[in-house]
Amino acid sequence: MNIQTLCQALQLEEPLIALYESAAYEEFKPVVKPKTNQCIWASYKSWKEGKTLVLSKERYGCRGGARFLLGIEIEDSNLKNFLYEEEGLKSSLEITEEWIKNMVRYCPRKEYVLIGPFKEEHLERAISFTFLVNPDQLSALIHGALYHSPEMIPDLIRTTVSAGCGLLVSFTTYDKPQAFIGAVDMAMRHYIPLCLLAFTVNKPMLERLLSLDEKSFLYKSFWKRLVKAREG
Repeated sequence: MNIQTLCQALQLEEPLIALYESAAYEEFKPVVKPKTNQCIWASYKSWKEGKTLVLSKERYGCRGGARFLLGIEIEDSNLKNFLYEEEGLKSSLEITEEWIKNMVRYCPRKEYVLIGPFKEEHLERAISFTFLVNPDQLSALIHGALYHSPEMIPDLIRTTVSAGCGLLVSFTTYDKPQAFIGAVDMAMRHYIPLCLLAFTVNKPMLERLLSLDEKSFLYKSFWKRLVKAREG
């Protein structure tokens, strides 16, 4: 199965979003660049239009994008107080501080990080792949991720409270299959439709999903019955 066939089987209406790193961005045109302090998810409409967001150390949008996607450590003495006191995301200041320290950061080897609709010709430069899905499609992707696994509580699929950009690169490994359920950051959800969540995978997990064939659930009655029920 190729990526297009997988997306068709899942009946995806949203573009598959890839995160790339590259020494140049001209090949990814049309592109957009973030405004100062702008969340990467503000580019959702641009992605729908086929445009790719370009991030660099000179122009990275919000501080989260700089920290999580470019490995830039921006000093912000007010961050822990903001997340704890103003937004109430953790139960204590101490836990908030430890949480910030434990956040995964991606450090690109190339000058640009790009986020936009997947393009087959740039597959080798892709780092992660994000399916924007409704709950039914999320169910199918979770089944697909666990298709080859006997575990009931697997380490293959994770989720966490993180900035929306952080869940595009929160993998503990890029060598073994792993997936994240994302778009759960309350600060970014207003940029996307109510029904959407994200399922972000690394390359080994994408390969697992592409191994689904006519013997898998995508071609059996549970999935077909679910799809038919939504048509009504």
